[in-house]
Amino acid sequence: MKATVPATTRSSRLPILIALLCLAAAGAARAQVPPPDPQAEARLVPIEQGDIKLMEQVLSVFRGSPITYALIEDLNVIVLYGPASAVQSAEEIIRQLDRPARPVSEANVVFAVDILTNVKELGQPLASNATAVAEPVRKEFPDGDLFLMDRILMRARDGSAVEGSGFIPLGGDQPSTYQFKVDRVTIESAADKSVVRADGMIVGAELYLPEPKIDTPQPAEGQPVPPPVRARRSDQNRYNVGLRVGNLTLRPGQPVLTSKQNLMPGQALYFVVTARIEE
Repeated sequence: MKATVPATTRSSRLPILIALLCLAAAGAARAQVPPPDPQAEARLVPIEQGDIKLMEQVLSVFRGSPITYALIEDLNVIVLYGPASAVQSAEEIIRQLDRPARPVSEANVVFAVDILTNVKELGQPLASNATAVAEPVRKEFPDGDLFLMDRILMRARDGSAVEGSGFIPLGGDQPSTYQFKVDRVTIESAADKSVVRADGMIVGAELYLPEPKIDTPQPAEGQPVPPPVRARRSDQNRYNVGLRVGNLTLRPGQPVLTSKQNLMPGQALYFVVTARIEE
């Protein structure tokens, strides 16, 4: 005969079972928590000048290390916990970076890239007001005349990047192109004057130039003169010239020779960059 437990008895035991389950869960949780490390310490690091949210990016390097951390944005405080030596190292890094962010100005930077050459057929005579552009070239390469192949203007905001390309009017079937790029443009103060820092600068060009002309003998007397032959694309030489300048500091209004690229013996291109700040 199967015994039954009265409903009142079952209901009276339910709170006891729940209490026992709670105690068992609490004991299991306590068993899973490792004992505290006697060498560990907790430290509060107040952020006085910097942005606490940016500090979180710095602290991400400690992920997987013995250090744990918490950001309390309302109090502008970072809590570090871990071995004393590791906590000390983390605090030193935080304090080094706890400084005001560099204010970004509203000014623009205008870059002028002058492509000069010593080949008369590839450029135009320099204007009288453009002699300053040729000075850095003549300082390094004093011999020979210089001609302006093209001038490129680019404008960028302080703290931004700038990149552009276009065509160089040299004629021929295949168009010649230029490239100019700066990964980051920054206006900095130096000796009571503003300078322009151009990080990751690249200047270059892809040129298609005709083959050198070869003098042909004049026809004999009485023979017809052959018609001129138009240069074909296959008669053009391709020159891919350029340089990753890297990081460059420019004084406003002062032209800088960034690179010289040889086309063939006795023929060269010169890339001159000038920066100007527009308030």
